[in-house]
Amino acid sequence: MEKAKLPIHKHPLLPITRFFSRRGCNGCGSYGYIYGGYRCNELGCETPAFHRECAESLQEIKHFSHPDHPLNLRLNDKASTCNRCGIHLFKESYIYICSMCDFKLDLHCAKGSCSTSYS
Repeated sequence: MEKAKLPIHKHPLLPITRFFSRRGCNGCGSYGYIYGGYRCNELGCETPAFHRECAESLQEIKHFSHPDHPLNLRLNDKASTCNRCGIHLFKESYIYICSMCDFKLDLHCAKGSCSTSYS
């Protein structure tokens, strides 16, 4: 298996077809089986698995919910909430954040797959 070097993780990642992670995806925080993703095989690594969509997230995006500034992919350094859906953002999960005004989006909202409905 060929390893992939992706910006979301410091170690090379191995592609996987199915992987069960008790900690969930280290990108979005979803628990359970990860299908078609990546895992880290480095001994002692604390962030072992990612959905493909999370691991391949763009470093910078423009999003309709925050049109004034770009949002950058970052490791969340403190517990907070998503400014779009209100979901709790855990420390050490990946989020999109505006460095100018601290606007935050979880990866689901950033990709348009947020489960919260808006009227």
